[in-house]
Amino acid sequence: MGTYLYPNRNAASRRFWEGLRERKFLLQRCEECGEVFFPPRILCPECLSERLEHVPARGTGTLYAFTEVWVPMAGFTAPYVLGLVELDEAPGRFLTRIPVPVERLRVGMRVRVVYEDVAEDLTLHRFVPKEEG
Repeated sequence: MGTYLYPNRNAASRRFWEGLRERKFLLQRCEECGEVFFPPRILCPECLSERLEHVPARGTGTLYAFTEVWVPMAGFTAPYVLGLVELDEAPGRFLTRIPVPVERLRVGMRVRVVYEDVAEDLTLHRFVPKEEG
């Protein structure tokens, strides 16, 4: 475990972070129009409704792009891999750490979420190749 910049656990994201502690990858769904989205927000990006719920996701997707980072930021030891993942259940892509050697990755590969407890009160999500145990 290292020193981490703690995420802003605001009204929109609090339940998402709680879900990670419970080993659940939660997405938001609009109760008005049915739009499913990530990252958490206070309004639906489609219809701007405030009526949102959190729903469990499979936590699977496709690796869209990746890079090996050699200049570390707080809480990380270089080198490490960052990737853009397209979730199966929500539109868009998001940046995530991928804790496997860059040589084992390829664009288009299937990935799945894993959970890492980095502090007593902080669990982060990472994505690994789907065939990984």
